[in-house]
Order: sequence, then C-alpha cells, then structure tokens
Amino acid sequence: MNLFHLTGFNADKALEEWDLVFKELKGYVEDREAYKCTIIVADDAHEYEEKQNSKGEWFMPSSNKGKEFTVFVKQEPLVDEFSKCEIEDVQNAYVVGEKSRSRAIFEANRLVTS
Repeated sequence: MNLFHLTGFNADKALEEWDLVFKELKGYVEDREAYKCTIIVADDAHEYEEKQNSKGEWFMPSSNKGKEFTVFVKQEPLVDEFSKCEIEDVQNAYVVGEKSRSRAIFEANRLVTS
C-alpha cells in the first residue's frame, strides 16, 4: 500500500479518503478474539504529489485503489461480499512491512454496510 502521505499512519485520514469494499471473512482468530476480514480500497480520493526518496530520486506515489488490507473486528461482520462497507469504532491501526511495500491493519468493533 502507498502510505507515504499518512505520516505515522493517520488511520482517520485514510478512512476519510478511501471507499471500502468487503472482500472476505477469513474466520475467527482465537488469540485476537476477533474476526479477520479482507477489505479492498475501491477508491482513493487522496491527491498524490511527487515525492523524493532517500536517494534523492523523484517519483509519483501510486494510488491505493484496488489494494487490500486486513481488519480484525470484535462483532461478526454481516456484510455481503463485494459490498461497500465502513469500519466503525477503530481501536487500533498500524502498518506492517517496509514503507514502500506495507500493509495496513485495523482493529475495530465492527464492519457495517455503507
């Protein structure tokens, strides 16, 4: 995912900019006491600008449209596959992986149809 503009990963800003689609329920994860879901970014409203990398080279960050990320929710999601959805009551959000090839992880209370 492209998270360069989300310094420190601003989950609230990301959720404002992204339209989300529910992809699949992966099942219940006992040690997290939560349901694991895969979400797709259907649209990314962020207006990207050229950035300079650590080597001094300029590049245009790509949109997150079509990218997938994981959400762990306490309540079993009642959202149909490939339906628009929203993440409610986010408890924690973070990024795993290296900066240019990272993946967002959200922990929340529930997913709802939008």
